[in-house]
Amino acid sequence: MKEQYVNAFLFPATLVWESELNTDLEFISAMPRRDGKTMSDLSVLVRVTGDLVGWVSYELRKKDALRVVGAMISERVFELDEMGHSALGEVANMITGNAATALEVAGYTCDLRPPEFLAGVGREFPPTPAPIQIRADFRSEVGVLGVRISLGESSGVQVAA
Repeated sequence: MKEQYVNAFLFPATLVWESELNTDLEFISAMPRRDGKTMSDLSVLVRVTGDLVGWVSYELRKKDALRVVGAMISERVFELDEMGHSALGEVANMITGNAATALEVAGYTCDLRPPEFLAGVGREFPPTPAPIQIRADFRSEVGVLGVRISLGESSGVQVAA
């Protein structure tokens, strides 16, 4: 997977986190992943089609997901209900949308599908043309966020240099 794909998500993640949750998001590390299984209690998956195909997953422990939703609505949250899923989906959409805009400037058209939710550790991610995935980990006052990126070029793509 090209470094350019991964880098397109790093700044938008911190920008959205700071604007929506009013807290800093600190990049910890990025590691390749080959296993194709979720590593956290909740994964918000956004599928990507167009010049790039695959998906991006935003992985959170349940307690961190509750804190994120609570920060967004400015009250304590005890369960992830429909409103909580909507809030987490909105964060995923904002980060992915900003990254897609950056990738479009680089010559890749990306269309985004509505967020999907995978609950539980060890769930299988959808197939992807990318031979490996990259998981970038971040931390903040509301918890840890893992951003797993699995994007590959669709056949016949011609990208501006």
